[in-house]
Amino acid sequence: MNSVLLKALKLKPAAAIQYIKRKGYDVSWNWFDTWKDAHAKAFTVAKAYNADVLRNIRISVEHAIQQGKTFEQFQKELTPLLRDNKDEKQRWWGKVKDGDREVQLGSPERLRTIYKTNLQTAYMAGRYKGQTEAAADMPYWQYIAQVDQKTTDKCREMNGRVFRHDDPIWDYMYPPNHWGCRSRVRALTGRMMERRGLEPESSEGRIVERETTVGRGDAAKTVTVKGIALGNGNTFWAGPGWDYNAGKAAWMPEVEKFHPLDARRFVEEGFKGPDYMRFLEARGKIGGMLPVAVLPEEYMASIGAKTNVVHMSADTLWKNTAHHPDITTAEYLRLQEVIERPQVLAQNAGKTQISAIMDIDGKPYFAVLKSANGGKELFLQSFRRTDDKAIQGLKKDTKQWTILKE
Repeated sequence: MNSVLLKALKLKPAAAIQYIKRKGYDVSWNWFDTWKDAHAKAFTVAKAYNADVLRNIRISVEHAIQQGKTFEQFQKELTPLLRDNKDEKQRWWGKVKDGDREVQLGSPERLRTIYKTNLQTAYMAGRYKGQTEAAADMPYWQYIAQVDQKTTDKCREMNGRVFRHDDPIWDYMYPPNHWGCRSRVRALTGRMMERRGLEPESSEGRIVERETTVGRGDAAKTVTVKGIALGNGNTFWAGPGWDYNAGKAAWMPEVEKFHPLDARRFVEEGFKGPDYMRFLEARGKIGGMLPVAVLPEEYMASIGAKTNVVHMSADTLWKNTAHHPDITTAEYLRLQEVIERPQVLAQNAGKTQISAIMDIDGKPYFAVLKSANGGKELFLQSFRRTDDKAIQGLKKDTKQWTILKE
C-alpha cells in the first residue's frame, strides 16, 4: 500500500470519516452516471444496483478508515457479504450480462479499487478542510506527486508547482486527479516558500477544456474535462470525472457555529441552490441530511437543545413523503416561518419535542422538532399541513402536550 494511504489509515482523520459518513447513496450502473461533485455528496459504486449493496460497501469503507484496516482486512470483512449473502438482493459478485457483453460486479480487484479510491478521496477531502481552515497562516499550496515507477506523466509534471490557496486551479486540480492517483497538496507559509526558493504561479488564462468520450456502445457520452497549460508546451489534464475538488464539493460548514442570523441566511440561500433541490426532490432516495431551519433561542430551553440548527435526514424526508405526499418541495421553504412565528407552540411530556403550528396563506402547517444526543442535535421529525380538528386535539391532550404559546 502506498504511504499516503498508510498515513490516512494511521491518522484516522476525523474529517475523512465525516466525509464518508455524510455521503448518501446514489445507485448507478456506469461510473460516470454520478458525475464529479455528485460523487462527493453521494456514495456510489458502478453497477451496485441497489441501496442494500451500497450500504454494505459503505459501512466497510467507513470501518476501514475508523479502525485503520488494511486492504486484506477490508476484503475479508466485505467479501462474504457480497459473495455469500443469503439475501439475493445483497449479493454482488462475479459477472452478469449487460446487453451483449459481460460486466464484472464484485471481485478482489474491484474491492481493491473501491478501497483505494474511497480512502484516498476521503483523506484528501479531510486535508482540504484542514488546509482551508489554516489558509490565513499557510496560504500557498504545493502539488506533491508520489514520484516512483508508478507515477503518471501528468502528475510528475505537476509535482512541485505552487499556487495560492484561493487560485481557481484548486477547484479542478486538487487531488486525486485520476483513478489510482496518489498525489496530495502541501500547505506552505511565506517563510517556507522563501527558504525553498519557491514562487507561486497563477492559473489565470491557463485553464483549458477539451471534450472526451466515456463509456462504450449505447452508454457512451461526451464530457468536458478541464486542464491547465503548464507553460512548457504540455497540458495537465485530469482524468474524466476527476477535474473537481471532492473536499470543496462535499464540504458543508458547521452552521451551528454561525451567528443565528448568518445561520438562518445560510439555510435560506441553501434552499435556493441545486444541492437542496436535488435532496428534496429525491424524496429520501439520496441519503444524508441537510440543515433546514434555525430554532429561535427562546424555544431551545423548552426541549433542552444545545444547538439551534434543525437538520432533516433522508429517512425523515422519505417518511414524510410517504405519509404526507401533498407537501411540495416549495413548501419546505415555509418551515422557517412556522417554527419562528408559531401561532401555537407545544412541548411534549418528555421535554424533547416541540410542535409548532402556523397558518400561512389560509393553510395551517404543523412541524415537529426533536432534540437528541443530550440536546447536541436537533431534527425535524415531521412537517405537514393540518386542520382545526387536529389542532384542537393537540390542545386537549394535556397528558402529552403542554401549550407554551397560543
